[in-house]
Amino acid sequence: MNRTMTFFATAVAIAAGSTATAQNYPAKPIRIISEYSAGNGGDVFFRHLARFFSAATEQQWVIDNRSGAGGLLAVEAAMRVAPDGYTLLAASQNVFVTRRYLSRTGHVDALQDFTPVSALWRTTLVIAASETLPGFEPPPTWTALFAPARLPPAILASLHASIVKGVNAPEARAKAASDGFELIGNTPEQFAAQIKRDIEVAGRLVKVAKIEPLD
Repeated sequence: MNRTMTFFATAVAIAAGSTATAQNYPAKPIRIISEYSAGNGGDVFFRHLARFFSAATEQQWVIDNRSGAGGLLAVEAAMRVAPDGYTLLAASQNVFVTRRYLSRTGHVDALQDFTPVSALWRTTLVIAASETLPGFEPPPTWTALFAPARLPPAILASLHASIVKGVNAPEARAKAASDGFELIGNTPEQFAAQIKRDIEVAGRLVKVAKIEPLD
């Protein structure tokens, strides 16, 4: 009986602590490990968006550029941090979708190793082809925000709300339109479903093109 009561009290205390942490989130600056090199197009546009995310969270967003290995360096660095919402990952589809078909090593599961937060934007693609060609579906070209695995749901909800507020800012949308980007801001559930579909699409393209892994 005593053990049962002790277990119950501990569970309540943990739950209360998690709730309090979520209510206070964020209480300090948020670090973003980015796969983009400083000054390139993706980095410049993400820094522009980060202004609106900072305003929504009332905390500074600090960009930590970790370019290299097609995004793998940033992804591996983000996998080692605590799931408290204060260190996030800004990454494209390179590691989570494309790499699984182009490389035999360095595979990372976006749904198991991370918490998908939201796709932020996709790059506009224009492809011209003959009408006689078969319902080609282009490969994914998004940039998204991820948190470490096991991020508390309340923190995820708070973070996603700030993302939605940021991508819907009129100035952010105007800049995206002028630069050829389409802002997204989908829910974690929608983004997770999108990742699964993108993996299937990329797999079909690789099979049709008969592309073999490089290493």
